[in-house]
Formats: sequence, structure tokens, C-alpha cells
Amino acid sequence: MHVFTVAAALVSIFSLSAAAPTIEKRQDVDTEAGQVTICTGANNSGDCSTKTYKSNECNILPAPYYQNVLTFAPGHQILCRVTNSQDSCTTHGDLFIQYPGSTQFDNYNGINYSNMTSFLCQKCTNCP
Repeated sequence: MHVFTVAAALVSIFSLSAAAPTIEKRQDVDTEAGQVTICTGANNSGDCSTKTYKSNECNILPAPYYQNVLTFAPGHQILCRVTNSQDSCTTHGDLFIQYPGSTQFDNYNGINYSNMTSFLCQKCTNCP
């Protein structure tokens, strides 16, 4: 009788584990925030760079852009945090900016952000 009880317990455990859902390894989600255009001149002029940036990754501007940006234009559905008060990205950034960005970054809403040093972007499905 004892053997029958153990066998019945093993069968019920096996049937429970067979019915349990399997956990699949989560596929890596898209880690790209999207494209951002940066120029040393106003209205997309001067030295320009358009690159695709990773989401939530601090990007310290290289020369000739470091503290010399007059156009900063994130693509559609991208929200960027710009830092100009520190050498690298800060937790909150100094400015949140989204599409269409600014082609006159030395006078964005009355403030000069042309001396930006770094930025961090992420996808924003509620952004234009």
C-alpha cells in the first residue's frame, strides 16, 4: 500500500509539472532610441552628424560638437535629455527635447543650450 501511495504522489507531481507553462528566455527588446541630427551651425548647417543612438545610454559629444551645437534634432517618437551643466549626463538632464528639436539651440525657448556636453535618448510612443 505504501508503494502505491508513493507512486500516486509521483504521478500527480509529474502531471502538474507537465501542465505548468514553460518560461521562454525573453527576447531582447529594441534597444535603439532612434536617429538624432546634431550640427555646429543653425538650421542644419556646419558640421552635421545624423546617427542612430541606443536607448538610455549617455552620449558624450565628441569634437567638434562638444559645447558647440546649434542644431539638435531628435527623430519622431524620441525623447532626449540634454545636459549642458555637467561634463556628462545627469539623472534629470537640463532639458527634455523631442521632435522636431531645435535648429537654433543658442536660443531654445529663450535659453542657450548650445554649450551642451551630452545627451541620453529613449523611445517615446506618446511623442510626435
